[in-house]
Amino acid sequence: MYNNISPDAAWQAMTAQEAVFIDVRTTSEYVGGHPQGAFHVPLMDADPETHITGFNGGFVEEIRALQRHLGERVQGAAPLLIIGCQVGGRSRQACQLLAAEGIVGLADCGAGWIGQRDGMGRMAKPGWLAMDLPTATQAEPGRSWPDVRALAGADSTP
Repeated sequence: MYNNISPDAAWQAMTAQEAVFIDVRTTSEYVGGHPQGAFHVPLMDADPETHITGFNGGFVEEIRALQRHLGERVQGAAPLLIIGCQVGGRSRQACQLLAAEGIVGLADCGAGWIGQRDGMGRMAKPGWLAMDLPTATQAEPGRSWPDVRALAGADSTP
């Protein structure tokens, strides 16, 4: 089970240190800009050799390891994990997958990075960018995908 959260409510929870943001977009999307302070754990990414995009087979374990790590840092009380992507599809898939695997404390930031549009192309749900929330183009220390993979015991190459 998971909840939905808007980008502005996500930022408020992050600044109150009640939540962390996990960007599940590809590496190229993440480095093009992401919510300030976001962890990067792609649901799908390009293979470095073939450049073919596929499912990140370590995704669930990487999220489990990150959640354990965050719980240890704050004496057992892991923060809410806010999952976000480009426009909401991958974040919803990620939340469904994680919830099915028994992971709790999830929220879907379904408006995503750029927001959702209606059938006429009008902005239906403004995303992180449209709300002019803080952004970054580099991961903060400990928040990159290789850093999270290391927490899960994997090597740092995708």
